[in-house]
Amino acid sequence: MPYRQDADFYYLTGWNEPGAALLIVGEATVGLVPRHYSETLFLPTRDLRMEKYTGAKLDAASPGVAEAAGVDAVEAMTALPAVLNRLMDADRRLARNVWTQPQAPQAKALLEFTAVTLEWTRATRRTMLRS
Repeated sequence: MPYRQDADFYYLTGWNEPGAALLIVGEATVGLVPRHYSETLFLPTRDLRMEKYTGAKLDAASPGVAEAAGVDAVEAMTALPAVLNRLMDADRRLARNVWTQPQAPQAKALLEFTAVTLEWTRATRRTMLRS
């Protein structure tokens, strides 16, 4: 079966490639304009060997990728754990507002890593992983 992006993710980003994540943070300032949210799209790094067969892909280093996806910023997927840690370390209540696809093993692994890094209790981890 060919890859099919999750409908909600595609609606929010227009991104149709696997391995991406979207972080929406409330109450942000984008440029000089205060706004109720900011969006950061996290993209995997390019696999130049596979692109011989699948065609060229975009990553965080590609020029104009934020405009193409219609988001405020684009970062490498490897930056996502550090960004989540920084946000949740600043406000621990955010852990209860993290939404992921419930059965995605990658999302569970990332949230488990974040919980361990921030030294959260087992109860807090269970709350995060139920999101």
